[in-house]
Amino acid sequence: MSRVYRFHGPADLLVPDRPILLRKRKNKMPERFHLIGADASLISDLNGTQAIETYAPGDARAVTLTRREADLIALANPGVESPAALEDLYPWLPECRFLNDSIASLRAAEAIIRRFGQHLISPSSFCDEKWNTICNALRQRSIYDARFYSAWHLPIQEAYVLEEVRPNRCVVAIDFNGMYPSCMQQCFPKPSALHLVQLRRDFDPSEILTTGLYRCVLHEPTSDFIIRHNPFRSFHSGRHLRARLNEPVAIDLNEFELSYFSRHFRRIYLLEAIISDETVAHPLAKEARRSFARRKNYRNQRNKTLADREKLDTSKNPWRLRA
Repeated sequence: MSRVYRFHGPADLLVPDRPILLRKRKNKMPERFHLIGADASLISDLNGTQAIETYAPGDARAVTLTRREADLIALANPGVESPAALEDLYPWLPECRFLNDSIASLRAAEAIIRRFGQHLISPSSFCDEKWNTICNALRQRSIYDARFYSAWHLPIQEAYVLEEVRPNRCVVAIDFNGMYPSCMQQCFPKPSALHLVQLRRDFDPSEILTTGLYRCVLHEPTSDFIIRHNPFRSFHSGRHLRARLNEPVAIDLNEFELSYFSRHFRRIYLLEAIISDETVAHPLAKEARRSFARRKNYRNQRNKTLADREKLDTSKNPWRLRA
């Protein structure tokens, strides 16, 4: 039997009697930047212009405008931690070009900070803020939700062809990150109400299943689509391992996925399930809608930079209960 999980193994954990309290994270102080401009031989900061070999990191985080400036400093100072680059930390910023003039680069970095400084939030601070929102909304969780994290996920992001025209149809690949804010508007099983049930029976495609994750065994694929494009794979020791379809496949599937795969397999045997009789809205669903509205507003204002920032924010999500 082939076993298909996200990391080549199921999340079978000893479950405590009571739900686990979600712990909020402390808000961090805004990060201070030490701006540096660099060229092939000089660096410039608030202290003036010096030889590039004199660079030394201080208390504040040293940053340059471009990656090339950071590389020049690293090459001139082997063994010393090099500065970060604004274009790497915040990829939504306008195009940052290497000016080969340390003073001009410093002035350009200062202009970026003046214009977008209030929007320069580190990914860790962003995720901590959203995690605290989740904690306020949910309060508690069950350790059973670890099974959702370790479950196999449909490899949508592996679609490389955007559009392919065939004799009788047109196949279009949809970007996953663009879909995710829409997926967040659906109902999710309540994390603190998850419980394990034993089933040990065949799946009936006409039945309506409770919201949750079902451990099942797939028998005998019946469609050429599944046989030709085997989507079942797991990650183990740095490699992606594909399941063998000539033998039963053990896998964890959501209730809506069971309905889909029942059309492609002769038989689906249900072993057990992690389900919840209560459902909740995604704690960040409203934030996703607000972010999308802000992005549209920025686009209408022809502010591409902040529109790209909102697009990047909606693709981050610290609560991936059912991706």
